[in-house]
Amino acid sequence: MKCPLLATAWGAVAALEQQEYPDCLKEECAWWDKGGLRCGLMSLLERLGWMEKTLDDIAGMMPHGEKSAD
Repeated sequence: MKCPLLATAWGAVAALEQQEYPDCLKEECAWWDKGGLRCGLMSLLERLGWMEKTLDDIAGMMPHGEKSAD
């Protein structure tokens, strides 16, 4: 797996240059999620996706009142 953190940073700095991104350092990386055994960025994205779905479900259950004509 190529490092998504470095790929994002390097892509923003040198958008026109061909980049070779380093491989994931896994356990040696400060962003490594020891509990999930994967990159912390990937864990964060999964959690955010779960939160978005939950909020969409809650919004779908909320009653939508009619607008009053004051």
